[in-house]
Amino acid sequence: MTLAILILLIVGLVALVAFIYRYARYSPWRATFQGRTLMAQKVAMALLVAYFILQPFVHYAAADIVKLVLVGLLMALFWTTLAGLLLAQTEHRPVSRKHGTGYVPPGEIEDTRPKNNNVRSHHGNENDDQH
Repeated sequence: MTLAILILLIVGLVALVAFIYRYARYSPWRATFQGRTLMAQKVAMALLVAYFILQPFVHYAAADIVKLVLVGLLMALFWTTLAGLLLAQTEHRPVSRKHGTGYVPPGEIEDTRPKNNNVRSHHGNENDDQH
């Protein structure tokens, strides 16, 4: 590994560790699937970067097992995030008026499930602005 790559990995690891610390300490990341996913991704990235930094310098008998565990955890994370995305995209549930802007307290969530009564076409929508 060249010195330039090693320096870049160390600089990246510092940023990842700082993100993990600040996100864990100051954000309600456990409250949402997206928050837990982001934390898991950053932790996985930090573990992989740390592995790549230490690999040329540390030699041990269980190196292949460590690689297998890291790659296995990464694959589990990939499939978990895909399953969560598919669930979120197919589920009809209340969403926030500020959807996509971060954490929203439950009291500020509106119900957006389709209503069966009073269904109108696009042209006859009572919410259309009159010009």
